[in-house]
Amino acid sequence: MIEDDSTSDADTFARNLTSLLQLPDAIGVQGMVIGRFQQASGVTRSLLEQIIARQDRLDGLPVLGNVDFGHTNPLATFPIGGRAALTVGVTCSLRIADS
Repeated sequence: MIEDDSTSDADTFARNLTSLLQLPDAIGVQGMVIGRFQQASGVTRSLLEQIIARQDRLDGLPVLGNVDFGHTNPLATFPIGGRAALTVGVTCSLRIADS
């Protein structure tokens, strides 16, 4: 799960995502859920798709964007340290387990 706030724009988010995915622990990333951006960020669906497409590390992994969590309303809260199952396709689903 990853999100950003209104002080971020598309370039900043892209740079931060690249940095995050270059960390040694990023090898364990098996999918990504991206929170909905605030309107002030200027990050549109099209821009987000371009940013994701430039991330070789995410090739073939499920990525779900515009999810209601982060610095927007309505929002969901995710438990830290839980396990999740993400399916992206014609229908998308995100299932959160306790552990």
